[in-house]
Amino acid sequence: MHNLAKVLIVEDDARNRDVLDALLRNTGLELFFAVNGSEGIALAGRILPDLVLLDVMLPDKDGFEVCRTLRTMPQLGEVPIVLLTALDDRDSRITGFEAGADDFLSKPYDKIELKTRIRSILRLNRFRQLMNEREKFAEVVNFAPDGLIVCNLEGAVSLANPAMKKLVGWDEIPCGQARFVGDFVPAARRGDFKEWVDSVGASTADRMFLDCEFVTRDQKTIPVELSARRFLWSGDPAIQIHVRDVSDAKLLEAKFLRAQRLESIGTLAGGIAHDLNNVLTPILASARLLKDDLRDHPSRRWIELMETSALRGAGILQQILSFTRGSSEQHELLRLKYFIEEMRRIVTETFPNGIQFRSTFSPDLSMIRGDPTQIQQVLMNLCVNARDAMPQGGVLRVDIINQKIDEILATQWPQAKSGSYVRLSVTDTGCGIPPELRDKIFEPFFTTKPVGKGTGLGLSTVINIAKNHGGFVTLESEQGRGTSFHVFFPAVEVADGSLEVKRVAPEIPRGNGEHILLAEDDEAISEIIRATLDRAGYRVSVAHDGAEALAIYAREQSRIRLVLADSTMPIVDGYALIRVLQRLNSAARVLVMCDTLTQMRLSDLLEDSSVGFLLKPFSAEQLLLSVAEELRSGRRGQPAALDPREISILDLPASTLGSSFATHTGT
Repeated sequence: MHNLAKVLIVEDDARNRDVLDALLRNTGLELFFAVNGSEGIALAGRILPDLVLLDVMLPDKDGFEVCRTLRTMPQLGEVPIVLLTALDDRDSRITGFEAGADDFLSKPYDKIELKTRIRSILRLNRFRQLMNEREKFAEVVNFAPDGLIVCNLEGAVSLANPAMKKLVGWDEIPCGQARFVGDFVPAARRGDFKEWVDSVGASTADRMFLDCEFVTRDQKTIPVELSARRFLWSGDPAIQIHVRDVSDAKLLEAKFLRAQRLESIGTLAGGIAHDLNNVLTPILASARLLKDDLRDHPSRRWIELMETSALRGAGILQQILSFTRGSSEQHELLRLKYFIEEMRRIVTETFPNGIQFRSTFSPDLSMIRGDPTQIQQVLMNLCVNARDAMPQGGVLRVDIINQKIDEILATQWPQAKSGSYVRLSVTDTGCGIPPELRDKIFEPFFTTKPVGKGTGLGLSTVINIAKNHGGFVTLESEQGRGTSFHVFFPAVEVADGSLEVKRVAPEIPRGNGEHILLAEDDEAISEIIRATLDRAGYRVSVAHDGAEALAIYAREQSRIRLVLADSTMPIVDGYALIRVLQRLNSAARVLVMCDTLTQMRLSDLLEDSSVGFLLKPFSAEQLLLSVAEELRSGRRGQPAALDPREISILDLPASTLGSSFATHTGT
């Protein structure tokens, strides 16, 4: 019943109502009757008729007034209204049309004319509604942000909305036999895509999905997500395909996966940092002892090269840790020109002979505030990249100048702010960087080098260090002619022009027989640290685990000035060792050997100024300087009243600490 056209008849004369009922019954219409104007208006608002037959002469309101009222109602403004009247004068008809009527029917009614006129009016009204719906549909389709394709079961395109045309780069997509939907798919996937279209055409499922790629007019590939269904289009079977560009989603997914990979590497790096640092620490410390023994020997330069390589290995490890956990380096005033000579030596001794190193710097070069290790890392990474870009040899230039950036120049580089900078430029005469790769080279782990030849962290390290120093990086490159990387660091004005900023190696202090307890489970590290401290004038007691360290300290705490302890040891780790030592002696001084991550964790847990940190890997000079600093700032420890056997109150009973504790304490 709800599919029948609804006709509202407003007629006060019962005989006329009966006539209309008899004439229109069994004609596929649903009839509603009202006996006056007010009732007709109310009933029209409820049923929303497809046609109103309205008598002109009504008892309460005439048909003209009712007509005007219906036209003011939003849902009835377009409903056809036919006035029923016995009047045949021109003025009445004009009045009716002005009130909003669409037609007139004269009484008495002609049966054929009545039915034909009503059928014609309803058909025109349905056509008008259909056109309105199509206009709304076209508006929705045209303004839809996603692509929409309608094709027949063979794939011939009947409709493509503007979003689809924009997506594939076609201003006008021909329809019908001129273009098939499979033309938008890469040639290698057209077979699979055709099978999917065929399955959609044969399916009764509500939706079918496919992850695919479309090819644009300029042959670029776009990842898309397709959803399709079979439906009727102009009475014929057809397929509607909804096309969603998922490029941004794929990019976000890639960034998320990269972040997960960084997190995984951070976890892995944190796990292996201790072992790697234990490998590098004895190398660095041994290099110092060998250099002292071979002061005038020709082999000394090889020892220095070994020390430099070990420091580079430590830098690589720190580089990965800084990516995943951040860093806490202290910045100091620096003049970049003093880094050039070290770089010249490295290039001369380790780079291929075909690479020539040249450098220039401004005589009035300004200073910057930065971390010297990170600045050296920037220069090293850029020079290594330049070396790799010149496998047949070439010229590597390092230039450092002062540069002012005004507001106009700053607009050329989104990262820049106006001000004074020191610009470090590394230029090679190598192969250059293709334009399509220039936006990717600073991404972590992106590399064009073969597997095993690069980590993809070099340039991302450079840009991160520059940002952390308040600067930025720019790039100039021409394929076949070379590349220049420009790193801008904010210049620092120094009031004292006589300030000497070249780093001078500090004098290595010597001990005066101070007693140091060394707690280290790695034999190689323990041996080289003991030899270094012995040679520098300290007395050293060695413990090979945390339990033995506690036992020795409990017995000899009155003589021990400093505990030098590894953060990771069996039985009792660094944190537990520190807490127990502080219970034994509240003034105990401890210097913890650890990596950056452990330092951050222990600093948060301890918040105690009596604990110092020595970051692994460290050289002999760093070891002696740190020990001397701790001894200068430390207080002479006083024995605590705590009996060693009371350590159990810290949930570390002697049985847990092992037999060495009982042996050394006599318990």
